[in-house]
Amino acid sequence: MADKLIVILMNTDPSSPTELLAPFTQATMAASMGYQSEMIFTGRAAELLKQGVASEITVPDGSNRSVLDLFKEAYKEGVVLKYSFQAFELWGEDFIAEVKEFTPINDGYIVQQAMNRSHVVFTY
Repeated sequence: MADKLIVILMNTDPSSPTELLAPFTQATMAASMGYQSEMIFTGRAAELLKQGVASEITVPDGSNRSVLDLFKEAYKEGVVLKYSFQAFELWGEDFIAEVKEFTPINDGYIVQQAMNRSHVVFTY
């Protein structure tokens, strides 16, 4: 049985709130159920880490929360938040304050985690 959920956001369009709700909800739910849960931001989706992006996107669930609120909720629940070094190269270093709690990773880490049989990987 798997003991860790890894949610990789790579091709998710940061300007499409309907694409963002499920990955955050699933990672947060897994953490609340006692599973190790990790979200990795890379490629286009890493634009969410830039100042002003996540705070301006409203979640389409009627709650009036922003995607930045989803980041905070996931972190509070125990989801480990990570970003690829390519995200830094693509989007610069003007990341949201919460990113200081994120862990930068390389492609080798992503492959290693995805190939681990005790992990389940969702990609968006």
